[in-house]
Amino acid sequence: MGRSEAEAALLIALRPASQSVSAISSLLREVQAALRGAARATPECAHLFESDQSPVLVVRFADAGDGVTIGFTFVDPSTRSPLLESSAAVVRRFIRAMEEVLKSRPQRTLWGPPAVTGRRRPADGERDSVAERAAVVLTELGRFPAVTISGGGRRIQIEGETAEIL
Repeated sequence: MGRSEAEAALLIALRPASQSVSAISSLLREVQAALRGAARATPECAHLFESDQSPVLVVRFADAGDGVTIGFTFVDPSTRSPLLESSAAVVRRFIRAMEEVLKSRPQRTLWGPPAVTGRRRPADGERDSVAERAAVVLTELGRFPAVTISGGGRRIQIEGETAEIL
């Protein structure tokens, strides 16, 4: 994956390198659904996903020493050339949704249980489908011991029940 392609990709680094096949399979399914949903919700590229010849989501696996990195990008269905601008826009939208989901979760106190907050839950008409898919992906990522997800110039680290937006 070239530098500009890596900058447009959603990267998920998993540690350790050896992971359950069912966990990886489930993660791939949920990330695919989430990124396609984010693409349809991203104004600058939604039109590309309305036809029968919509972009193809490709995945690349790379050895990361003590783990494995999975990169997701969209390519043109006929030429297989990377759609860098569209991929970058979708990844930015998806990462923003993940951050919103994480920020909306209750924080733990020093003694363990979540702190009670006065946050208002969105009404049915206000729900963001991209955020809902991001929440599902975050649940899937919770099956892995240590995860770093990055894209769009943002990075999120997850270890156990702790998530940090960097």
